[in-house]
Amino acid sequence: MAQTVEELAKKIDEFRADSDKNTETISKILANISSNLNNDDETSDLLKVYFSELKKVLEERHARVVSEFSNLEKSFDAIKEQQTSFAKSTELQTAYNILSNNMQINLNELHNQHSLFEDIKTQINTVINDKTD
Repeated sequence: MAQTVEELAKKIDEFRADSDKNTETISKILANISSNLNNDDETSDLLKVYFSELKKVLEERHARVVSEFSNLEKSFDAIKEQQTSFAKSTELQTAYNILSNNMQINLNELHNQHSLFEDIKTQINTVINDKTD
């Protein structure tokens, strides 16, 4: 799985764009849900079913993102190993340091997203298990 630095940087940028888009979408969905929960019983039941399905989709997506970030981390570790063995120029070291820092930022963002994901799951579970109509 030899990837170039440009390919890795492109994937990181794609993850960041997806993350921003998903955060906006989730915020809109939660706002819409809050406004619709005061409707009749049938609507509440449908929303609870929808939340259950949404939870499953979010869990699957999160697992895929974690897997892809793990693969990226392994790729960066391989690059680091090769870089320390073969590359001695300061320009390559600088480029690697920039990429490494960006990867760390993205990994931190993944951890933050995990926390947000857990909060969303908790909110979904609360709505699903809410017996008040």
